[in-house]
Amino acid sequence: MLTSLVRTTGSFELAEDAVADAVEKALHVWPVHGVPPEPRAWLTLTARRRAVDVLRREALREGKHSQAAALLEADDAVPTESVVRDDLLRLLFTCCHPSLSAPTQVALALKVLCGLSTAEVARALLVPEGDDGQAAHPSAAQDRRRTPALPRPRR
Repeated sequence: MLTSLVRTTGSFELAEDAVADAVEKALHVWPVHGVPPEPRAWLTLTARRRAVDVLRREALREGKHSQAAALLEADDAVPTESVVRDDLLRLLFTCCHPSLSAPTQVALALKVLCGLSTAEVARALLVPEGDDGQAAHPSAAQDRRRTPALPRPRR
């Protein structure tokens, strides 16, 4: 079984790992579902499938690394003044969405736009801070169910 996998994959290490994974899987599956009629064939097929999965993943790795590097480079770019203003305006509109109650809009704007902590927002609005670190007001639970989705940034 090992020699056929080495021939198929071209790597002794990969073949060895695939066989070990197949044996481990057999130790979990066989006690539950029973030993298959052809255990050697089952192990060989499982090991081959594992090796193919690893080879496919490795073949895609370089492309994924390139995509991640491109995303990181795009994030490193300094946003222009107009982009920052647009993002802040979009965030302000989200905080003041009409489906939210007025107290929630104010609390959200103070927290998100002004950077106040939950305790500071609760003190500013003269409401008690909840045990879970959230400022308590009557419509908070209702507003949580109706909170709009944040707009996706355009790239």
